[in-house]
Amino acid sequence: MPCGARLEVVQSTVLREGDVRVSDHVDIEVRVLPVLPPAQLDTLVREELVARGWETEPDGSLSKHFGDAVARMPAGSSTIRLAVEDERAVAISATTTSRITEGDEVARAAVEARAASDGDRKFELAKEAAEAELIKKNVDRLMGVYEELRGEIASAVNATTKRALEQRAREIGSIESSREGRGADGSYELTITVKT
Repeated sequence: MPCGARLEVVQSTVLREGDVRVSDHVDIEVRVLPVLPPAQLDTLVREELVARGWETEPDGSLSKHFGDAVARMPAGSSTIRLAVEDERAVAISATTTSRITEGDEVARAAVEARAASDGDRKFELAKEAAEAELIKKNVDRLMGVYEELRGEIASAVNATTKRALEQRAREIGSIESSREGRGADGSYELTITVKT
């Protein structure tokens, strides 16, 4: 630099802000012993879920809130999706300071470009950190209600299986007796005696 050149200090600050939105889900397949045609079983399962507080949506799907998670079973599907979502605002600022020759617009533009690049990099890191935190939070929320949903589905499946077997038994003859219980391993057992 020539002696006597005038220098100026240039400071460039960039602000970046945006939202990070994360949604996570768990799918649970509803399986019922196929003793009736699939359409009849589907109807029975849906009736049992409605009896447990599930709501029928305009599109024919069923839904229910479990905490702040939403379980949804689309029309014609045997899969229930338990989903949560969350979002967070992310904002950063990045400042770059440099000495340049007074009036050097190319150097000034380079400082501004470096500040923009540093801001973009810092913003991406902040978004990744926020996303990781939201994913962990969502997983914790899902796991908090997952067992409750599984228990409700198991109860609805058992009731559906009982109704389906009884309907099938009535097609064969008259039901003399019906007994429900738990097996030695804790599994659901149903004994139906039919007179043909």
